[in-house]
Amino acid sequence: MAARAIWKGFVRVSLVTFPVATYTATESARRKISLRQINRATGNRVKQVLTDSETGDPVSSEDIVKGYEYEKGKFIQIDPEELDELRQHRQLDEGDCWRSPGRTCRPTGARFRG
Repeated sequence: MAARAIWKGFVRVSLVTFPVATYTATESARRKISLRQINRATGNRVKQVLTDSETGDPVSSEDIVKGYEYEKGKFIQIDPEELDELRQHRQLDEGDCWRSPGRTCRPTGARFRG
């Protein structure tokens, strides 16, 4: 199947105008190949262990959360609910922006409770 452009338009530079088309960079899930990391010497699968950067102790997946580094070495923990809320605000703002001709789109800032 031939690739289909997801957007077509024109770019104008001074007196020259030329057509532009954008295409998706991913393939469909039908062709997806899943590769694993293996040890070259033994052929065994390699496991990745997540560790605390300060203590070196292993960290379980339940204890891993998202955070924003506002200063070197200082983080604000962000709950999954807050991330969902930010995504919803961003989608609404971008949707409004694209429907309004002549508006410049800018991502919305994150709102943190402190």
